[in-house]
Amino acid sequence: MRDTRRSIGVQGFVLSIDDLVSNTSLVGTPFADRIAIGIYDVDIHALQVCEYPPDVFVESPVRPFFIPYRALTHFALQNVLAAGKSIAQSFLANAPTRVHPVEWSVGTGAGVAAAFMVRNGISDAHLMTTEAGAVDLAALQSLIRSSFAPLEWTINGSLYPPGPR
Repeated sequence: MRDTRRSIGVQGFVLSIDDLVSNTSLVGTPFADRIAIGIYDVDIHALQVCEYPPDVFVESPVRPFFIPYRALTHFALQNVLAAGKSIAQSFLANAPTRVHPVEWSVGTGAGVAAAFMVRNGISDAHLMTTEAGAVDLAALQSLIRSSFAPLEWTINGSLYPPGPR
Protein backbone atom coordinates (compact mmCIF):
# COMPACT_ATOMS: atom_id res chain seq x y z
CA MET A 1 0.00 0.00 0.00
CA ARG A 2 1.49 3.34 -1.05
CA ASP A 3 -0.98 5.71 0.57
CA THR A 4 -3.69 5.76 3.20
CA ARG A 5 -5.55 8.12 5.49
CA ARG A 6 -3.23 10.41 7.40
CA SER A 7 -3.48 12.15 10.74
CA ILE A 8 -3.53 15.87 11.43
CA GLY A 9 -1.23 16.59 14.36
CA VAL A 10 -1.63 18.81 17.39
CA GLN A 11 -2.30 22.46 16.56
CA GLY A 12 -3.05 21.40 12.96
CA PHE A 13 0.53 20.29 12.22
CA VAL A 14 1.07 18.51 8.90
CA LEU A 15 4.58 17.59 7.73
CA SER A 16 5.01 19.07 4.25
CA ILE A 17 7.37 18.40 1.39
CA ASP A 18 8.97 21.77 2.20
CA ASP A 19 10.14 20.25 5.51
CA LEU A 20 12.01 17.53 3.63
CA VAL A 21 13.71 19.54 0.88
CA SER A 22 16.21 22.34 0.74
CA ASN A 23 18.04 24.35 -1.86
CA THR A 24 20.28 25.96 0.77
CA SER A 25 20.98 23.28 3.40
CA LEU A 26 22.33 19.75 3.45
CA VAL A 27 19.28 18.63 5.47
CA GLY A 28 15.55 19.25 5.72
CA THR A 29 13.94 21.21 8.56
CA PRO A 30 15.84 20.34 11.78
CA PHE A 31 12.83 20.06 14.11
CA ALA A 32 13.68 20.50 17.80
CA ASP A 33 11.17 17.73 18.62
CA ARG A 34 12.57 15.20 16.12
CA ILE A 35 12.15 11.53 16.99
CA ALA A 36 13.09 9.92 13.67
CA ILE A 37 15.17 10.49 10.54
CA GLY A 38 14.88 9.43 6.93
CA ILE A 39 16.04 9.88 3.35
CA TYR A 40 14.29 8.87 0.14
CA ASP A 41 13.28 10.70 -3.02
CA VAL A 42 9.74 11.72 -3.91
CA ASP A 43 8.37 8.60 -5.60
CA ILE A 44 5.02 9.20 -7.30
CA HIS A 45 3.44 6.52 -9.49
CA ALA A 46 0.91 6.99 -12.27
CA LEU A 47 -2.80 6.82 -11.48
CA GLN A 48 -5.03 4.46 -13.45
CA VAL A 49 -8.19 6.55 -13.79
CA CYS A 50 -7.35 10.23 -13.37
CA GLU A 51 -4.38 12.60 -13.43
CA TYR A 52 -2.44 14.35 -10.70
CA PRO A 53 -2.46 18.14 -10.56
CA PRO A 54 0.64 19.67 -12.24
CA ASP A 55 2.21 20.83 -8.94
CA VAL A 56 2.71 17.19 -7.90
CA PHE A 57 5.51 16.86 -10.45
CA VAL A 58 7.54 19.88 -9.36
CA GLU A 59 11.12 18.77 -8.70
CA SER A 60 11.73 18.39 -4.97
CA PRO A 61 15.41 18.05 -3.91
CA VAL A 62 14.82 15.84 -0.87
CA ARG A 63 17.64 16.00 1.68
CA PRO A 64 18.26 13.82 4.72
CA PHE A 65 15.23 14.75 6.81
CA PHE A 66 13.78 14.65 10.32
CA ILE A 67 10.36 13.55 11.54
CA PRO A 68 9.07 15.63 14.46
CA TYR A 69 7.24 14.12 17.41
CA ARG A 70 4.21 16.30 16.65
CA ALA A 71 3.78 14.47 13.31
CA LEU A 72 2.89 11.36 15.34
CA THR A 73 0.15 13.11 17.30
CA HIS A 74 -3.53 13.67 16.52
CA PHE A 75 -5.25 17.00 17.05
CA ALA A 76 -8.35 15.45 18.67
CA LEU A 77 -6.98 12.37 20.43
CA GLN A 78 -4.71 12.51 23.45
CA ASN A 79 -2.04 9.83 23.98
CA VAL A 80 -2.53 8.24 20.57
CA LEU A 81 0.62 8.13 18.46
CA ALA A 82 0.54 7.36 14.74
CA ALA A 83 3.39 5.66 12.89
CA GLY A 84 4.13 4.68 9.31
CA LYS A 85 2.02 6.06 6.50
CA SER A 86 -0.64 7.46 8.84
CA ILE A 87 1.49 10.20 10.46
CA ALA A 88 0.46 13.85 10.02
CA GLN A 89 1.89 14.55 6.57
CA SER A 90 0.88 15.81 3.16
CA PHE A 91 0.48 13.67 0.05
CA LEU A 92 3.91 14.73 -1.23
CA ALA A 93 5.63 14.30 2.15
CA ASN A 94 4.22 10.77 2.23
CA ALA A 95 6.15 9.85 -0.92
CA PRO A 96 9.62 9.89 0.74
CA THR A 97 8.43 8.84 4.23
CA ARG A 98 6.38 5.79 3.23
CA VAL A 99 9.37 3.47 2.63
CA HIS A 100 10.32 0.82 5.18
CA PRO A 101 13.53 2.33 6.62
CA VAL A 102 11.75 5.61 7.41
CA GLU A 103 8.68 3.80 8.74
CA TRP A 104 10.94 1.72 11.01
CA SER A 105 12.60 4.87 12.30
CA VAL A 106 9.21 6.49 12.96
CA GLY A 107 7.88 3.28 14.53
CA THR A 108 10.89 3.14 16.84
CA GLY A 109 10.30 6.75 17.88
CA ALA A 110 6.60 6.10 18.47
CA GLY A 111 7.19 2.93 20.48
CA VAL A 112 9.91 4.44 22.64
CA ALA A 113 7.79 7.58 23.16
CA ALA A 114 4.75 5.53 24.22
CA ALA A 115 6.80 3.47 26.69
CA PHE A 116 8.50 6.65 27.98
CA MET A 117 5.14 8.36 28.59
CA VAL A 118 3.70 5.33 30.41
CA ARG A 119 6.83 4.85 32.51
CA ASN A 120 6.89 8.52 33.50
CA GLY A 121 3.12 9.05 33.83
CA ILE A 122 3.02 11.88 31.30
CA SER A 123 0.87 12.69 28.27
CA ASP A 124 1.68 13.68 24.73
CA ALA A 125 0.21 17.11 25.50
CA HIS A 126 2.72 17.46 28.36
CA LEU A 127 5.60 16.81 25.96
CA MET A 128 4.32 19.40 23.49
CA THR A 129 3.08 22.24 25.64
CA THR A 130 4.90 22.58 28.96
CA GLU A 131 8.32 23.74 30.03
CA ALA A 132 8.77 20.49 31.96
CA GLY A 133 7.67 18.69 28.80
CA ALA A 134 10.61 20.19 26.91
CA VAL A 135 12.94 18.63 29.49
CA ASP A 136 11.14 15.29 29.18
CA LEU A 137 11.27 15.52 25.37
CA ALA A 138 15.05 15.98 25.58
CA ALA A 139 15.22 12.91 27.84
CA LEU A 140 13.09 10.95 25.35
CA GLN A 141 15.39 11.97 22.50
CA SER A 142 18.42 10.97 24.55
CA LEU A 143 16.86 7.55 25.19
CA ILE A 144 16.14 7.05 21.48
CA ARG A 145 19.70 8.07 20.56
CA SER A 146 21.45 5.98 23.19
CA SER A 147 19.53 2.75 22.79
CA PHE A 148 17.60 2.63 19.57
CA ALA A 149 18.28 4.99 16.66
CA PRO A 150 20.13 8.14 15.55
CA LEU A 151 18.33 11.48 15.44
CA GLU A 152 21.05 13.37 13.57
CA TRP A 153 22.81 12.92 10.25
CA THR A 154 26.59 12.71 9.84
CA ILE A 155 27.51 14.41 6.58
CA ASN A 156 31.13 15.00 5.58
CA GLY A 157 32.20 14.28 9.16
CA SER A 158 29.84 16.83 10.75
CA LEU A 159 26.60 16.26 12.66
CA TYR A 160 23.39 17.83 11.35
CA PRO A 161 21.76 19.62 12.91
CA PRO A 162 24.72 20.96 14.86
CA GLY A 163 24.33 21.66 18.56
CA PRO A 164 24.10 19.94 21.89
CA ARG A 165 22.82 16.37 22.10
